[in-house]
Amino acid sequence: KVTSAFRYAEELVNMIQIANEDEIPE
Repeated sequence: KVTSAFRYAEELVNMIQIANEDEIPE
């Protein structure tokens, strides 16, 4: 369904943001 796909995309973005934070320490 559309809702499940949307939630999947949200989690995908979350994983990408976490990966970016690990790659670029402040």
